[in-house]
Amino acid sequence: MRCLLLLVFLSLTGVSTFSQSDTMVIELGSTVRKFLISEISQITFSGISTGTGEEELAKINEILNSFTLHQNYPNPFNPLTNIAYRIPERGNVEIRIYDVQGELTKEILSKEQDAGEYTVTWDGKNKEGSVVTSGVYFYQVQFNNSLITKKMIHIK
Repeated sequence: MRCLLLLVFLSLTGVSTFSQSDTMVIELGSTVRKFLISEISQITFSGISTGTGEEELAKINEILNSFTLHQNYPNPFNPLTNIAYRIPERGNVEIRIYDVQGELTKEILSKEQDAGEYTVTWDGKNKEGSVVTSGVYFYQVQFNNSLITKKMIHIK
């Protein structure tokens, strides 16, 4: 039985950016199944003719198993923003917000999490519970020994 594998990626660039609407569609005869990329933990291609070269398969595998930090949304924001990220395996995750002077504004999360896609919301408040001033802030996600930082803008 011939199996056709079709990967649907909304954006496949040098930096992987995914949303929860990214799906993998598999057709087997007359049966069609869709899977969220964030729910897939392993893909095995043994014995299946995919028409996809080894280089493409390696790139797909790297993307599916990478630590990724998405741009916050909305951005600019007031009063709330969402920070989405993906971790490839169970590990320690820490999320911190910094101002432009590099001072810690707030620690959003510090805990061990299973592999998967997550979203946290920042309410625009500092560690004392006061709403921060308008300006540029940096959010930083640390997963085990990897660290990614991105910029966001708070407006009033």
